[in-house]
Amino acid sequence: MFNTSLTNELDELAEQVAEWRQRHPERYIPRSYWTRSVELAKHYTVNVVAKQVGVDASYLRHKVQREVSDTKSVAAQAKDIQFIELPTHTTKNILGYDHPVTMRMKNPKGLEIEIAFTSGIDELFRFVKQLVLEG
Repeated sequence: MFNTSLTNELDELAEQVAEWRQRHPERYIPRSYWTRSVELAKHYTVNVVAKQVGVDASYLRHKVQREVSDTKSVAAQAKDIQFIELPTHTTKNILGYDHPVTMRMKNPKGLEIEIAFTSGIDELFRFVKQLVLEG
């Protein structure tokens, strides 16, 4: 059986798309509706979502497959990330203090970025984690 909140979300999305089409009959469906359709297709089938929302099943399937492919690509790129271990004496000096930090990163394609800021170690770890996980 499907989750009630997911069913409500699917019904809500179907209503929003129908309203959009009434107001904008000649325009493409906004990306936000497609994104929500892809997310719902993870819990239902592509055909169920497409039928309920009123979108083309083959186009929704393409978008779902592209997202899966993009996710795999990000995972593959993550294997190429190299971490630099800070020496213990450096780490002890910055714990609990704001300290100037410069990060230099280079991806396998040669793209380089340098970020400089003043931060404590906790903020630095949160920043790096978010950068790596969310891109």
